[in-house]
Amino acid sequence: MRIRKLSLQAFGPYVGKVALDFARGLGENRCFLIHGMTGAGKTTLLDAICFALYGKASGSLRTGTMLRSDKAAPETETWVELEFALGARGYRVLRSPAYRREDRKSATRARAELYVQRGGEEELLVTGTSEVTEYLETLTGFRCEQFRQVVLLPQGEFRAFLMSDSRRRGELMQALFHTERYAALEKRLKERALDLATQARDCRAQQAQLLMQAEVASAEEFAAALAQQEQALTACRERTASLRLAHEEQQRRLVSGQTLAAAFARLAQAEKDCASDEKKKESVEMFRAQLAQAQQAAALLDKERQAAEEAAAEVRSSEEAERLAAAAARAKQAATQAAQQLAAQQEKEEERAALRRKVQQLELAKRAAADAERLAHALTAAERREAACRVERIDTETAAEQAKLRLERLQALERLGKAVSLARGLEDGTPCPVCGSCSHPHPAEAQDVVPEEQEVHEAAKVLEKLRQRVRGAQEEEQKAAAAAAALKGQLAAQKENLPEGVAPAAAAVNRAWCDASRALQESEQVLKQCEEASRRTETAASASAASAKSAAAHAEQQRARAVQAQQQFAAARADAGFSTQAAYDAALAGRWREKAHRDEVAQHIRAFEDAALRHRAAREDAARETAGQTAPDLAALKAAASAAEAAWRQAARQESETALRIEQGKKWQASLQKLAVEEKSIEQAYGLAGRLAQVAGGEQPYRIHFQTYIQRSIFRDVMDAANERLGTMSGQRYALALGSQSDGRKADGLEIAVYDAYTGKCREAQSLSGGESFLASLSLALGLADVVERYAGGIRLDTMFIDEGFGSLDSETLDLAVEALLKLQEGGRVIGIISHVEELAARIPCRLEVTKSPEGSAAHFVTGTARQ
Repeated sequence: MRIRKLSLQAFGPYVGKVALDFARGLGENRCFLIHGMTGAGKTTLLDAICFALYGKASGSLRTGTMLRSDKAAPETETWVELEFALGARGYRVLRSPAYRREDRKSATRARAELYVQRGGEEELLVTGTSEVTEYLETLTGFRCEQFRQVVLLPQGEFRAFLMSDSRRRGELMQALFHTERYAALEKRLKERALDLATQARDCRAQQAQLLMQAEVASAEEFAAALAQQEQALTACRERTASLRLAHEEQQRRLVSGQTLAAAFARLAQAEKDCASDEKKKESVEMFRAQLAQAQQAAALLDKERQAAEEAAAEVRSSEEAERLAAAAARAKQAATQAAQQLAAQQEKEEERAALRRKVQQLELAKRAAADAERLAHALTAAERREAACRVERIDTETAAEQAKLRLERLQALERLGKAVSLARGLEDGTPCPVCGSCSHPHPAEAQDVVPEEQEVHEAAKVLEKLRQRVRGAQEEEQKAAAAAAALKGQLAAQKENLPEGVAPAAAAVNRAWCDASRALQESEQVLKQCEEASRRTETAASASAASAKSAAAHAEQQRARAVQAQQQFAAARADAGFSTQAAYDAALAGRWREKAHRDEVAQHIRAFEDAALRHRAAREDAARETAGQTAPDLAALKAAASAAEAAWRQAARQESETALRIEQGKKWQASLQKLAVEEKSIEQAYGLAGRLAQVAGGEQPYRIHFQTYIQRSIFRDVMDAANERLGTMSGQRYALALGSQSDGRKADGLEIAVYDAYTGKCREAQSLSGGESFLASLSLALGLADVVERYAGGIRLDTMFIDEGFGSLDSETLDLAVEALLKLQEGGRVIGIISHVEELAARIPCRLEVTKSPEGSAAHFVTGTARQ
């Protein structure tokens, strides 16, 4: 990370805005001194950088809410803006702390914004204090505490990385070199080993469960029990087959007995049915004789029905002839009355002619009255139109007059404005361009707002439009008056054309016409009805007379046919053997006259004969089947068959249960064999995975975790790079080395020891003096930066800040330290040093000078004597 610009306002001792362009201020220099008096704000610049990135100061004792300048005005905002580069990409972060203004009761909330710079343009990445901090932690690869240990060594805390415990040092190494993947691998190995151990335990538990269900102690005992069950199954199958044969034999005996018993039952039933048939035979013969008599009589029913129908028709014909004769007499009387009424109506023809003439006169009067009424309505509308045009003309003239007054006022104001404009240019002794006078006792003064030329022009246009409207309204009023006068003349002429004695009102004329028309229509309608009635009654009388004559002839013919039909029926009855009508009626008495009843009796007789025949045949068949046999004992046969079936089914159940036990046992045996194979495979896999998990988890004699082992390897490189500078700065006296635990606990692996060439022994880092600790911390930080850049995927540390620590060095050691720092410029790394040591000011040409004053501190870059 390389810092480009730092800007701040109302931050610490800096009251006003301070902007520091590092790229321009440093130029080609890579090592610069932040120099100034105590309390001027040197460390505050490091606080600003750390606050911009993480929302915290560079020192652990200062918090973000303590950073607002006490001298800042209430309306002045406190903020820090930092522009920096990561690789080829630039970023800008803007952050303000939370603080309470004196002029407000509520506190100003903290805010933060992060932008990325692409192609000369900025794009907002994220906002919010915690969101920006989290994004920058991911972007830089450091948390705030780690940033203080590697990039920014704050005053009083530069020994933190050197003196920190192995765990914190490991966290920093993990952030810088991404060794968390080795910890993740160690975790996955451990989880894999635990998973395999769990699988093996589950396999053993499942085997034990299967053996417990089988009620055996081992797989061998289970196999022996399974063999015994298979032998028992063979015996069960032989016994089941034998009992099945016995059961089938008993079933055959039972079926034969049931067949014979059924034959004896049919024989008894057949004998009983034949006896019943003998008892019913006499009654059936009686019904047979009655049926024969009824069927002979029924054959004459058609002739009897025909004679009766002819007699009924003869009666109806006589009645119809009498009815038509009476109707003919009534029709003749009605025709006479209609002829009399028609003659009376024909005598009123003169009255109808007079009504026709009156209707024609009233029709003409009706049309004239309607025309007069239409003209009256048109005249009213024309008068209303004339009045509306008159009102429109008056309103338009009023508006035009008002517009004229407004135009005249604006023109007067315009002239006055021109005079005022001329008056403003008059000077005593100078001739007036209007009157030529050199004295100007009363120059024109503005009394009102002078109108614009456009406003006067618009007022003139409005007046002209209104005048055009006035002329149009006058023309419309004249046209309306002329139309009304014309309509008045037409109405007067129309009233003169009305007939004498007719009121001009259209309603009265219409009523008179309606009354006359209705009277004429009613008279003509009555005449028409009388003519129609006369024709109709005459025709009806002629038709009725013809019908009456025809009906009398038909009645005579029907009487002859009725006599003939009765004679034919009497002859046929005698031929059928019925000498009298009483004998014929007796044969069809009751329901015998109905064909359905006769058919039903015939069906019963046939059914009796068929049943009797079947009964005799069944008796003969059953007698043949039971000849020489005795009735069987069905109860004993059923009991024997049931016992045989029960024995067979019991044996079959035992066979099935034994087969199921064997099938289940084979499944269990297969499961045991499969689980044994799985357990062996899992044990083999666990042998490798468990060993790897133990090694990666620090269970080997060295007791170092896999991630720590990798970190130790990297840390050796860090110490090698640090010792190159520490040897130079300490005169080859000190060198850093990996330490070890001596209390027998599991080692953390990243302990630091310091080798002292003067004693030839290693000692703890805490035993170093202040100056020695500073040199060791500085060397360690520089070595860490070198190794981070060397490792693929590492973070490039282009900038480092050191706050104090040089004052604890003697002059010789100081020279060695400065020389080592100046050499860093060759690698392109920027080193910023905060120190009061004057020797540093003389040795480092580029300085960031910080000055203080009552109005607040200021800062600027200085190279030699040049100020940037």
